[in-house]
Amino acid sequence: MAYSRLDYNRIRSCVEAEIFQLLETRKRRTEEIAYRKRRDDVEKYHKQLKENGSAGLLPTLSEFRKLPMVQRMQQKSTNASDTGIARDLKQSKLLNDLIKEDLSRWREGIKNSLGALLGFANWKSASRTQLHPVDRPNARFLCKRCEVSIAAGNGRNESMDFAEICQHRCVPLSKKSRDTWKVENFVPDVKACLKSTSP
Repeated sequence: MAYSRLDYNRIRSCVEAEIFQLLETRKRRTEEIAYRKRRDDVEKYHKQLKENGSAGLLPTLSEFRKLPMVQRMQQKSTNASDTGIARDLKQSKLLNDLIKEDLSRWREGIKNSLGALLGFANWKSASRTQLHPVDRPNARFLCKRCEVSIAAGNGRNESMDFAEICQHRCVPLSKKSRDTWKVENFVPDVKACLKSTSP
């Protein structure tokens, strides 16, 4: 059966709408695949930094993704030839330096917040040999969220130092809430702090 121009004109708007919807779906799918690839590249980069230790103390992956430069790279605009960001992360010295700078700022912010919890708000020292209060052996912390989980009979709450806090994930919780890392989740472990200062 042959269709005339008149028949086509009757259904033209429906056909155009379907074609437009199909093109939008393809575009969205391509963008989602590219975004997923960039997120995977960031995860591999985080793992690589963790293994070789070149960037110093690292946050959890979920916090690492929130660093300004990492966010920009993950949200990088897509194009037809988007092959991810692994090459940029591997080869760009400027990009690596910017990420390391973001990490340094992140660590300083966390140290200042934890220092305030210990009673050392806005701590500064002219001496390079004096440790920040958070880096001292008697600076120990507990996770409030893990404490709640332990009260319900799941696991146990370990006393943590600064490095352990940066890597802490609340294991007994659901994946989504486990990955929600905040300084406000931690409190000083008074018992451990007193124990390490007593003779």
